[in-house]
Amino acid sequence: MTRGRSMNSHTDTSEPRAILLCAALLVLTFAPAGVRGEVLVIQSSAVHVGDGRVLTNASVVVQDGRITAVGPNVAAPPGATVIELDGGSVSPGLIDANAVVETVDLLPTPPPDPRRAFGEWITAAVRRRRSHSHGAPHADVDDRLARWTDPRAAAAERGYLPHGSADGSAIDSEAAERARFIATFVDGSGIDPDAEDHVLCPVCGGGAASPFEAGVRPYYSWAEQSAEVIPHTDVLDAVDLRGPDFDRLLHAGVTTVFLSPDPASVIGSAGAIVHTGGPLHERVVSHKDAVKAVIGSEPSWRGGNNRPPWFSNVTIFSRRPNNRMGLTWVFRKAFHDADRDARDMPVYGADVPPQEAMQALQDIRSGVTPLRIQARMVHDITTACRMADEFGITFTLEEATDAYKCVELLKSRGLSVIYGPIYEEADAPRAWTGETADARLHTIRTLVEAGIPTALSAQDRRDEDGLARQAMMAMRFGVPPQEALKLVTSAPAKILGLADRLGTVEVGKQADLVLWSGAPLEATSKPVVVIVNGRIVLDRRSG
Repeated sequence: MTRGRSMNSHTDTSEPRAILLCAALLVLTFAPAGVRGEVLVIQSSAVHVGDGRVLTNASVVVQDGRITAVGPNVAAPPGATVIELDGGSVSPGLIDANAVVETVDLLPTPPPDPRRAFGEWITAAVRRRRSHSHGAPHADVDDRLARWTDPRAAAAERGYLPHGSADGSAIDSEAAERARFIATFVDGSGIDPDAEDHVLCPVCGGGAASPFEAGVRPYYSWAEQSAEVIPHTDVLDAVDLRGPDFDRLLHAGVTTVFLSPDPASVIGSAGAIVHTGGPLHERVVSHKDAVKAVIGSEPSWRGGNNRPPWFSNVTIFSRRPNNRMGLTWVFRKAFHDADRDARDMPVYGADVPPQEAMQALQDIRSGVTPLRIQARMVHDITTACRMADEFGITFTLEEATDAYKCVELLKSRGLSVIYGPIYEEADAPRAWTGETADARLHTIRTLVEAGIPTALSAQDRRDEDGLARQAMMAMRFGVPPQEALKLVTSAPAKILGLADRLGTVEVGKQADLVLWSGAPLEATSKPVVVIVNGRIVLDRRSG
């Protein structure tokens, strides 16, 4: 994620030279050696195109990030780098059209160095002091900073024993370094208000983690909580593309994801489409994509339970929706208010959307911005269709747990469905919604057999429940292997509007490829090499 920075104008004649120097540095930074212009040839016993075809004993030629040749009799150009896969196969990179990423690393990790942890606390504490106290002294912050300056106190309090000579000179030196480090944050010189990267501690060399690590805790919300209608906000603003969850996705062969907004809002944020690997400046495919709405119980309780005002106790959560009737009110009023705003008519009453949301709502109605609606139960799916008809809106259906009950409705409306994950019994937080009791393992097969455009998503599930395993589950319950592969490659690419770039192994397409140890969806296969935009971003051939 990049952020623009303001630049003061100067009359100094050195400015043009500085700009040229910066431009030169950018060129050097963003042009990895041995990538652009390099020709890569992948020779495999099978190329799974992603549209149902399988080419045996075929090769794929990649140059400048694009596939330039595919077939069984393709000769390797002179000087090309050749990758041979004995018994392996090639497929398009997997695409999750409804991924939920983690804002914190939920997997166990080794305990951090205490100095690094405290350095992170310093950064957060001083930022709070400066933003809320306007630089005034704060007893808790100042007391802890003073005690941390003394390594002997740290040893007694935190079990950290500083290394040094017997005469204590190293301890005194470290104490002085700590004091200088703290001073930079207290006077503000160590805090860059525009910084997007980790703050580096000169004492321990550790990084103070960004408050927006990739993804979210499954029981909480990362949506804007000030309103239930927030289509003007972007989910990408809450995501760190260097977070560990993207590495897990990449290792599972997932190369592209739609970052799903939080289901805590009636009409939520705009999602984003990103690659899971490669240089940061190439990762974002679409910064502001489809907006997500929810017809169900989650907007009432997720993030903070909405409730009626109780005597004088009124908070930002004293608002609709408290139930599905309130939810449909908020949804319908949002679009009615946006229509009035577009005609310069006054907007009034309860649950008025933020003014910033009006243009985004108008863009949804006009079809400029795609809309997705998450609805699990059949009556919620029906409600979504009815309200879409009222405002002339087309949408893509997410989750659709009860889709097998309303196949004819979905077909008659020409809806696309992003289904999944597949489960027989949901876990939290889905289980808390009361919307998953009628889940069926064969629903994905029913959708495929009905000819409904369908993609498969793992959402927040990884590893043994990840996207490849979801496709295997679809096969287990009746979806043919090549159809199952389409559910996680060409089908989501089409739904995301990327079919001309991604989803199949064809000439002219972007070279997002997975090289498997066996067939793509065999239980014993694993990704050996992953290529994103023509770059090898994961290579496990030696291990």
